[in-house]
Amino acid sequence: MTCHNCEAPFDTKFCPNCGNPAILKRIDKHYLQHEFLHLFHVEKGFLYTVKMLLSKPGESIQGFLKTNRNKLMKPVPFLIFASLIYTIIGGFFGTADETHNLVKIDKKSTELAYLPTILNWVQTHHGYANMTVSVFIAMLLKLFFKKHKYNYFEILTMMCFVLGINMLAMTLIAPFYSLPYPIIYRILFLVFVFGYTVWAIGRFFDKTKVLGYLKGAFAFIMGYIIYYAIILGIGLGLDMISKSINH
Repeated sequence: MTCHNCEAPFDTKFCPNCGNPAILKRIDKHYLQHEFLHLFHVEKGFLYTVKMLLSKPGESIQGFLKTNRNKLMKPVPFLIFASLIYTIIGGFFGTADETHNLVKIDKKSTELAYLPTILNWVQTHHGYANMTVSVFIAMLLKLFFKKHKYNYFEILTMMCFVLGINMLAMTLIAPFYSLPYPIIYRILFLVFVFGYTVWAIGRFFDKTKVLGYLKGAFAFIMGYIIYYAIILGIGLGLDMISKSINH
């Protein structure tokens, strides 16, 4: 038998030269399911990663950075997959489109063109938006915790894990969004989303010091403020340029 991949002769179930199987299995639902999960590396412990980040966020992320990177799911795929889950389920309950309601602008009621388009992209691409905002939060954390030996990219990795859990927490509280009392959803958001973020950051840096948790809270809030300020600046700037050209 000749290998269809490298054309080497062999008489076993797998080619000894390249490892290609002698007979490929037919594509079925199990194959497609595996390929989809492999896209996000979910088969490498998504549920285990969630469990560890909920129970021991500081210790588990430190372990990923310093000792073993095989137990936890990779940070970027974890954040994107968690954001995808939120986009699907949150969209069903109407929360995914309202996540950025503080800066929501109606195209029909304004002459702006670029800003509403940018904000709409943010609303519909939570994974990429979270990766972007984590850049600013990580910068502030690096500044606030400069005495620690973590470099910027290690802190950015930590934020990918934390924001991934944020997306899952928002998914769980999404059903409460449609209740007649919005305050319930806001309280749950404050406790489970904002509360987890502050707790996880504090556990990662200074788990025994209250100041560490306060720094984490401030960095998280300021990171989002800077993020939206830049978005608004870019959007308004493009609209001003477009308006001046058209006139």
